[in-house]
Formats: sequence, structure tokens, C-alpha cells
Amino acid sequence: MTTPGIGAPDGAYVVGSRYGQDVPKTESGVMALVKGQTTGPWQGAQNKFRINIQNPLQQQQTELAGLQSRTQKLEGVIGYAHAYANGGISMALGSVKYPMSNQIGPVVGATMTNGSFILGSKGLWVADGQATFDFLNIGVKKISMTLKVYAPNGTEHFKRTSLFDTGEQNTRSVHMPFTVPSAGYYVELWVNAAIGRGVFGGSEWNGLSVTKISTEEN
Repeated sequence: MTTPGIGAPDGAYVVGSRYGQDVPKTESGVMALVKGQTTGPWQGAQNKFRINIQNPLQQQQTELAGLQSRTQKLEGVIGYAHAYANGGISMALGSVKYPMSNQIGPVVGATMTNGSFILGSKGLWVADGQATFDFLNIGVKKISMTLKVYAPNGTEHFKRTSLFDTGEQNTRSVHMPFTVPSAGYYVELWVNAAIGRGVFGGSEWNGLSVTKISTEEN
């Protein structure tokens, strides 16, 4: 029997293990075991105990990562890409491509090439675009921004336009759901304004995003 606050006498502790003979059956010996200061065969048992604790945690983390991946696939999150154009331009007469130059975050299920997003699978996608036009004092004041989808052979597959008639600074945006029958279709942002009228560069003023909605099989 021990008294609170007073060290235990020798032999008060018994280590129930085949390694017990290697650890002094004393309070200091047990405390050394708890603090990880033991050596010899008992150290091997202690390490094994630690591994047995760590392995289930590592296994749970691996299983959680796999579950998240499967959940994303079930939810249809198998394609996305975001970018913006870094630097403004002055428009030539007519509609021109406004190429994306700066990728935002990872690109999954698509690729960014020559300022366009090439889609990596068939199905239902959604594209979102935005562009902000500078002011114009004189001349034609009509502006427009268009999201276009092209087939792999370069023919126009789908498009949606936002337009306005103003000489003031103005922001246009487009939300465009669309479907493609195979991989290889690509999405671009186009703008149209009078000669000399600029579009602001930078992530604050413009951008293009694509997101896959349907599963791979649809």
C-alpha cells in the first residue's frame, strides 16, 4: 500500500509483460516507461505499442481521403477551371477573343491552352465569364461580351452574349450552361467594343470559369 505524496517502495509495481524482467519494478522504472526512457527489449514493445496507435489513425486518414474522392465523383465534381486575363487591351473593330493568361488554382478535367479552356469529357458544363469595359467619349457605344464553345474542328457549337449601349464604364457577365458530346470542345471569352475602347485587365475586372455538372457517363 502506498501513501499519497510519498514515493512507492521497491516492488510496488509489477509490469505484466514478457518484457517485465527488463524493467525495474519500481516507481522510477514505470515512470521511465511512461516517459519513453526505457531501453532494451522493452523499448521494442513500446515502439510497437506506438505503431499500433498510429496505424489506425493513418488508415482512417487514407480512408477519409478515398471517401472524399468518391463523394466528389458522386456529386459530379470531376471538372473545373478558373482564370483571368492579366492586362487590358484596346479593341479592334468587331468581336475579338479575350485570351485568359493567369490560372486560378488547380485545373481538373480540363486544360488551359492559348487562353482557352479545353474540356476533358462529354456532358453538361457551365461557363461563367466577366469583362469590364473602359469609358468612351465619342463614337459607337455598344459593347458586348460573349462566351463561345467550339468543336474540336473549330466550328462554333454554342454561345451566349451580354450586350449594352453606354459610353460609361460597364461590366458585362454571362452564365452559360451547355452540353458537349465528347472531349476536346473548348470555351473562350470574346468581347466587342469600339476602336480604342479598352477592357480592364486583372482578376478584379475579368475572368472565365468552367465547371462540370454531370457525371462522366452522362
